Amino acid sequence: MDYLNYRQLYLSQQEETVIYLGYHLKLTKSEYKILKVIMQKPKNPISAEQIAILSGLDCNKENIVYHISMINSKAKVIGNRILIKNIAKKGYFLNDKM
Repeated sequence: MDYLNYRQLYLSQQEETVIYLGYHLKLTKSEYKILKVIMQKPKNPISAEQIAILSGLDCNKENIVYHISMINSKAKVIGNRILIKNIAKKGYFLNDKM
């Protein structure tokens, strides 16, 4: 599959681009990799540690949390909503209300 999609969020694996609510969401390579991991199971919370491992990023939990906050900041400009939510001690998942 060349792309992943969840509601109004589309991620092209071939071009490494993201479209959110019809607009291009400019992400860094690290942010893209993190979002890709979360989009593979959008409703299942995934821990920051698991995200780091599955994304292949050599970084710690704090770095993952920072990148997720940057993704949310960029998405909020487009959709005025938080894109990635967190449940304490469970992990990160995509917001159903995008």
